[in-house]
Amino acid sequence: MGPWKRIRIWLVLLLFIASYRPLVAQIPRYYAGNHRDNAYGVRAHIWTPSSIPYATSGCSPACGQSNWVSLPGPYWVQTGWRYYAGYSAAMSYWEYSSPYGYLIDNVSVHNWNSSVSYAVYQSSTNPNIWCAYIAGVQVRCADLNTPGPFPVQALSELKIDDKGTLDTRFQDVLYRGNDGVWRQFDQDKFYVSDSRPYAAAPFGGLFDYRTTGPNNSFVSPAMKQ
Repeated sequence: MGPWKRIRIWLVLLLFIASYRPLVAQIPRYYAGNHRDNAYGVRAHIWTPSSIPYATSGCSPACGQSNWVSLPGPYWVQTGWRYYAGYSAAMSYWEYSSPYGYLIDNVSVHNWNSSVSYAVYQSSTNPNIWCAYIAGVQVRCADLNTPGPFPVQALSELKIDDKGTLDTRFQDVLYRGNDGVWRQFDQDKFYVSDSRPYAAAPFGGLFDYRTTGPNNSFVSPAMKQ
């Protein structure tokens, strides 16, 4: 075999290696919850279930669930709790996507069968800046380059197969008006799409609801009160 032929073979092998992408499971993404139009912030007490939920392994990126309050995008600030395959506990986290970059980070453990207050709202010093709060403590701010108002959301998000269990209560879900006053969610805008078999059901009203699925397979004691 001549040297040029060997070189061509090596080039083909190098191109194959450079273009190779491992096959990963294609896992669907589901949403359930409520949202509200034209607001300057969103706040809710978000519960964890009493038992560790099932989280799919073997897909990329890590599969599981997150339960959060957020702006809908294209740029957003978000905070809540999440539990993915490989986690030893549910974790409070913040996330943002802005014209200037994207970041996400865990903050602390969110214990099972407990609620934590999560909030996202506009800064009082710069209307383009929106901040995330966990248990009343500011954890991250981002410049979204727009003052709002925005639609606001309080949702469960699952990247998981159909064995995934969901049982999350969103309690005292509030939106912030342009006068800075917090008010209860008052619009029936529950997320309805191909998100079945996961869905939201009012627990105490449009501002107090549970996201469950796929067959209400486990229910924490907090949800039964």
